[in-house]
Amino acid sequence: MAVPDDPLEHVEQEQMQAVVRQALRRLTPDQQQVIILKFVEGLSNAEVGLILGKPEGAVKSLQHRALAALRRQLEKTLPPSAWPRWARSSPDEGSKVRDSG
Repeated sequence: MAVPDDPLEHVEQEQMQAVVRQALRRLTPDQQQVIILKFVEGLSNAEVGLILGKPEGAVKSLQHRALAALRRQLEKTLPPSAWPRWARSSPDEGSKVRDSG
């Protein structure tokens, strides 16, 4: 992730990352893994399934529940407009997103 030129943006970015890390810690281990593998690593549902030893349908279900749980955690802290882009995406989206906004 690129460091913003503006020091204030840099601080805001670090704060966002801390909020997201805290929200991720409240998910189950499987939910954490699916979020990281799908949205940080950019893997497909099939690839995540191979890593987790789960069928692709189970990965989709787990991803849906993980995103819903993550959204609930983020709602406690941030308005939706401030959420990272991948947290605002639908459960069927899985594009590789390495930034926090």
